[in-house]
Amino acid sequence: MLDRLHMPRPGEQSSAIRRYTVMIFVLLTAFGASDLLFNLYLTRLGYREDFIGLVNAVTQLVWAVAAAMAGSLAHRWTSRRVLIVGALVLGVGYAARGFVTAPWLIIVTFSVGCIGGGWVFAIGMNYIADYTTVAKRLGAIALYTMASSLSTTLGSIGGGWLPTLIEQIGGTRDGAGPIRLTLILSAAIMFFSVLPLLGVGPPPEDVHAAMPLGPAVSTPRDPPRRTPAQQTRRDTSVYFIFAFVLAGGVAMIVPFYNVYLSRHGFSTGAIGIVYGGGGVCGALFGLAVPALGARMGVARGAGVLRAFPGLLFFALIFASPAWLAVVAHICRRGCFDASYALESNFTSRLFPARIRAHVFAWREAALSLGIALLSPVGGVLIVRFGYPAAFAAFTAAMVIILVLFLCYFVPRERHLAVRG
Repeated sequence: MLDRLHMPRPGEQSSAIRRYTVMIFVLLTAFGASDLLFNLYLTRLGYREDFIGLVNAVTQLVWAVAAAMAGSLAHRWTSRRVLIVGALVLGVGYAARGFVTAPWLIIVTFSVGCIGGGWVFAIGMNYIADYTTVAKRLGAIALYTMASSLSTTLGSIGGGWLPTLIEQIGGTRDGAGPIRLTLILSAAIMFFSVLPLLGVGPPPEDVHAAMPLGPAVSTPRDPPRRTPAQQTRRDTSVYFIFAFVLAGGVAMIVPFYNVYLSRHGFSTGAIGIVYGGGGVCGALFGLAVPALGARMGVARGAGVLRAFPGLLFFALIFASPAWLAVVAHICRRGCFDASYALESNFTSRLFPARIRAHVFAWREAALSLGIALLSPVGGVLIVRFGYPAAFAAFTAAMVIILVLFLCYFVPRERHLAVRG
């Protein structure tokens, strides 16, 4: 099996995949810096976690609606055009939000950017599926994971230290101006990310050769009791339950974790290094994705990787030393990046090609909708009860995800491996 699952080497992939990898690297470098700094920017303006939760809720709802549209747009425009237009809209909105301070303007400009972001992140895996054979797909997704991890590492470190550099050059201290300028520069970089995709042609015709997903298993004795359409509907329902539970866990910690570190005395530069460490961990885990999928099975590996960080956040409920807070974030980022690569490969095989773009889009929409609904809950929990309450909710969500993968998706993977 290992010889069928390629390590993420750019030379093995098509020009279209290499260009997309460059595009993602540039885009996510800017996005990583902006994502790191924006909540800190809001706190510099005097806002608290409850407003941050509200902003996250509204913008994630917009992101969800935009992501839900991405599948239909891909069928009309192609995935490549959705990626290009989405990146440009993302840059416009994220640039505009750096010029405003009023609450409603922050939400409106951020929402514009989220329309483009929803398109880009919803349709990227479908683009990979369109331009790869099944045998090379996991390698391409792992390459994407490595590029995104390394780019957010660069963006986080650069975004963390650039405001400090601007403060020193400009002679200002503790104001929102240096962070604002960094946000605007990050948005400018997003516009240049579309250049590699401008030379990509239409996808090849023959990209659907069959390949088993996981370790070989014996043929089931009983024939399937459901029609293919019924099975697809059931797979879709369970898959979106997983996405919504994941969103619930993410909503409890991710929108607020940089603020959590800031409350513990970390500077923006130190937070950037911590987030950068998470990106390095994600890149290293990305190297192991093909081998992990071959040895554990794609579904089992994805479930275990999603659940493992829950142990560290469970420990943070009872004690919060700085080193554990750092390790928990780095581990979560690395595990989640690797798990996303495995999940995406599994999804591209689980669902028929005719609905695959919609499934990837709806997955992003379900994640964003869940985060939109639950981020205000996370913000209120933190303000009233402290961060341990949010960490407990995250831990519970990861346990549910592990059960879903082990009890449902692992048997489905075995069935697909037998079917071939």
